[in-house]
Amino acid sequence: MKKIYLMLSMGLGLAFANNSIAQPGSVVLIPNVGVSVVFPSITSAYAAIPASPTMNYTIEILPIYVGTDASEIYPILFTDKGITPGSATTITVRPAAGNNAEIIQRPTPAFGPVISFDGGDNVILE
Repeated sequence: MKKIYLMLSMGLGLAFANNSIAQPGSVVLIPNVGVSVVFPSITSAYAAIPASPTMNYTIEILPIYVGTDASEIYPILFTDKGITPGSATTITVRPAAGNNAEIIQRPTPAFGPVISFDGGDNVILE
């Protein structure tokens, strides 16, 4: 039953992607110290991480995230944040608790990469 529900939800997300409906509150940026902030996309959460961060950050994808929504920009670029390779500072991207089957794909799946590591160091995908 769960698989059917997930397929239906992804289908609804595809329908909404063409209508440019935003998906507010679908990704959370969690700093090691401070307040968590909610974003509509992985791209916007990653962009909010400051240059040369001095602490770890986690980007959690909530169950309401629809990767084909118009608010996500593809490819999702993990650019250089000024983290020294080999340092203890990391940026982790993972599904939030309760999000057991996340699919991130372009609205047109065969049209290029979904994620690109464009100089991003110490980025962990879980």
